[in-house]
Amino acid sequence: MNFKEGIAEVFLGGFEHKTQTAEGTCNENICSHYIRNYKRSNFYDQIQKSPFLNSQA
Repeated sequence: MNFKEGIAEVFLGGFEHKTQTAEGTCNENICSHYIRNYKRSNFYDQIQKSPFLNSQA
């Protein structure tokens, strides 16, 4: 009964406490559906904000 909703909630339960592991996977769609204000990661922004040794920032 209610398999479609139930399976999505089970998936969410497996990674809700570590949503960064959902990045780049179909699980991001589950996060964006269930987690209020979920913001998808942006790889370009991650690179630009990283403290590389040769950064001029």
